[in-house]
Amino acid sequence: MKTKLIVSLCLAAALGLIYAVIVAAPQHHGSDAEPLIARVLDRASVLRYQRASGKTQEVYRPDKYSIHELTVSPNNKYIAAINISDRVNIPDSVPEAYYMYSLMVLHANGELARRLDMDVRRYVWSPDGKQIAFLTFAPCRKTYWSSCPTGAWILDVETSEVTKISEGAKEINWAAFDNAIYLYEHPRLHERGRVMRWDPVSGELQPRDYHDIYFSPDGKYYLSLWKDRARPTRLYDAMSNELIYDIVVRESFLYDGDITVPFPEDLGSLFNCESSKTPWGWVFNKGHYLMFSKEESTVETEGSGPVKRIVKKTVHSLTHSIYDVEQGKVIKQFDGDVWKWVGSGHQIVVERDGKVVLEEIP
Repeated sequence: MKTKLIVSLCLAAALGLIYAVIVAAPQHHGSDAEPLIARVLDRASVLRYQRASGKTQEVYRPDKYSIHELTVSPNNKYIAAINISDRVNIPDSVPEAYYMYSLMVLHANGELARRLDMDVRRYVWSPDGKQIAFLTFAPCRKTYWSSCPTGAWILDVETSEVTKISEGAKEINWAAFDNAIYLYEHPRLHERGRVMRWDPVSGELQPRDYHDIYFSPDGKYYLSLWKDRARPTRLYDAMSNELIYDIVVRESFLYDGDITVPFPEDLGSLFNCESSKTPWGWVFNKGHYLMFSKEESTVETEGSGPVKRIVKKTVHSLTHSIYDVEQGKVIKQFDGDVWKWVGSGHQIVVERDGKVVLEEIP
């Protein structure tokens, strides 16, 4: 009998327009000995935390607009982020306003290393931190998604070389277990999507019989993310391709006749549910652990009738759980804010009682 895990999961969609320019700044200056820890402040600047002194320093502020999706490279040398920089003129047939989404890569000291003005909406680091795979899009009205993918690419951070590996996909992941790039090509409505695997050695792009692309770092399992409101996120065994859990996004969207068996512990929501960082839910660079976050809070609202506005939210507790899929149990719990700061993934960066600490991964 299939077991279903009830948690909530968010998924960010990305649309856009392609326009290509590469800007190369001075060459790499080397990484620092201490862990590289960074964050975005008010979507306007990049801050770096110095563990030795306990101080925070602004290291980068763009000329225009906002910063999103900040990550630190696995090799602890670079900071990457998406910068919304310019509004783009679009065809009259597409009424929405489109803005240029640029991929920027910074050295650890905040100096600009590389910048791609290609309307990059999704990206992921290679496991060694030397390359970035990314997706570009253009606005259109030909599909259900109202945007068209224009390419899947690889950026060599040190040389600025950009290589196109596919005509495009909607989702991308660079798997740690086999160092291959996996692409998910979204289907038209009511059709199943297709998973493609790009081999970095042979350069071949071939289809694979998986349901999705979000593998655990050891390659034993993978998550199939929520693609539409009628289907839950699912956890699969990568070897057999058999379903292990249904992770129900909303009970109201279960199929008729589905029986929901509650998970033994209420763990909350899968980590990284509000960003395009990958691997979604998986604790990065380590085994087959999922991370969940549970918040206990109360809110004060104002207004009358069914629509009310939240005026104050008080968080009473915030618990994070590391769940071992193979053992089927929680192996570590801790508290603190895990969304504010970002590290290379070898530890979990937590702000607790005003201090930034590193939680070791089991």
